[in-house]
Amino acid sequence: MARVEASSVDHTRWPELAPPERDHGGVRSSTVREIRDAFRAAIPEMGLRVEFPDDSSIGSLDAPISIVLRSPEEFFTRLASGATAGVFESYMAGEWVSGDLPTVLSALVPWLARHPELESARRHKAERQGRRRAQQGAKNSDLEMGIPGDLVALYTDATMATSAALFASGARNQSHDRRGRTVVRVSAPTNSPHRLDLGDAQRRAHELLLSISGVGEDSRVIVAPPGWGELPLRAAERGAQVRTVTESIDRLHVVGARVQAAGQSHAVSLSLGEFESLGGMADAIVIAEPHAATREGIAVVAERSSALLDDGGRLALQVDVGSDSHEHEISELTSWRRRYVDERTAIPLRSDLKEAFSHHPELRLRGRMEFGEHAAHTARLWRENFTIRGRDAAAQGFDPVFRRMWQLHLAAMEASYRSGWVDAWQLLASREPRRTQR
Repeated sequence: MARVEASSVDHTRWPELAPPERDHGGVRSSTVREIRDAFRAAIPEMGLRVEFPDDSSIGSLDAPISIVLRSPEEFFTRLASGATAGVFESYMAGEWVSGDLPTVLSALVPWLARHPELESARRHKAERQGRRRAQQGAKNSDLEMGIPGDLVALYTDATMATSAALFASGARNQSHDRRGRTVVRVSAPTNSPHRLDLGDAQRRAHELLLSISGVGEDSRVIVAPPGWGELPLRAAERGAQVRTVTESIDRLHVVGARVQAAGQSHAVSLSLGEFESLGGMADAIVIAEPHAATREGIAVVAERSSALLDDGGRLALQVDVGSDSHEHEISELTSWRRRYVDERTAIPLRSDLKEAFSHHPELRLRGRMEFGEHAAHTARLWRENFTIRGRDAAAQGFDPVFRRMWQLHLAAMEASYRSGWVDAWQLLASREPRRTQR
C-alpha cells in the first residue's frame, strides 16, 4: 500500500477542514451510508482502485489509478455533506492521496457532478459557505489581487506567465467553421515537454498573439492586464507603444521594475486601475491573463475592445473555453475554486463567447487556434515545479494544507484540459470601420 504522510491541519486557519460531524449538527449517518455504498459500487466503472487502511481494497487489481484512503469515515462524511467540495477538502486535510491526481480527478469529478444523491449535499454546502461569507464580510480574493508573485514564481517559469504555453512540436491541422473562419487545431506535443521547455513555450504563445494582432513598429497597443510583465515587454521589443493597467499594487511594483530593468520605460506606460477605465484608441489589444477572460469578464473584453480599437484594429485574446456539454464538471470545480482560490474563476463556455461577441457585431471574429493538449502539459509542468519547490513554499509560509490545496488546484486544471472539459484558444477579431457621419 502507498505510504501516506500524516496530515497537519490548523483548524483556526482552515475552519472548513475541521472533522466533519454526523447526526446532531451534521449530516445523517444514514445519508453517509447511502452515499458510501453508491460510491463503492461506482468504483469499478470509474476505473479506480481504492485502498483502505486495513489493506482491503475495491476495484480491479490492475486498475491504472488508485486512491489510498487514510481516513475513510471522514472521507465519506465529507462526500455526503459536501459532494465535490467535500472530496477536495478531504484531500486538503490529508485524508486521501493518489499517485496520479489529475487522472483520479478525471474519473471522479464526472461522477460527483452528476450523481443525483449528491445534489442535496451540494446545495447545503453552498448555503453554509454563503452564510459564512456573509458573517465574515466581503473577502478580496480576486486572482490578480490575491495571488502574490512569490507564489506564482513557485510554479511558473522565468516569464511568470499563468496562461497556457505553446510547445515547439505538435502538428497543426487547419479547417474552417460554418462561417468560413479559420480554425487551427494544434495536436499534442510529439514528445512530452520538460520543465526547461516551459519558458520558451510561454514566449512562443506570447509571440503568436502579438503576431496575429499585427503588433510592430509604432503600433499603439493595450496589454491589459500586464501579467507579470512578459507580454508588454515583448510588445515593446517590437517597437510598439504599450499601455497597460493593473489593479494589483504587487504587480505594479514587479512589472514596473521589470520594465525599468529592460530599458523600456519610454515604451511601456503602466498605471494602477481597471481595464474599463482606459481611454484613447489602439491599433491592437492583446490579452493573455486568464482572470481577464472569465465568464463575467469576457463581456467586458468585447465591449471595451469595440470602443478602444481604431478602425481595422485587432483583438488577440488567449482564453480558456469550457465545453457546454461538460458544464456540470466545470461548475463543480468552479465552486471549489471560488471558495479557496479565486471568486472569479468561472470559465466562459463556448456559448458565453458567442453571446459576448454577438452584442458587438462590429468586432468581426477572424479565426482561432485550439491547443488544449499543450495547456494540459503546461499545468503538468506547473505541478512539477511546485512539487520540486516544496521547501521554498514552506519557507515562504505556505503551510502543508495550502500546498496540498495548490497541488489540487493545478491537478484540477490539468484534468480539465486532458478530459476535454476545457480547451485553450487564441482568438483573433478585428474592428470593422465606423460609419462616418454625413
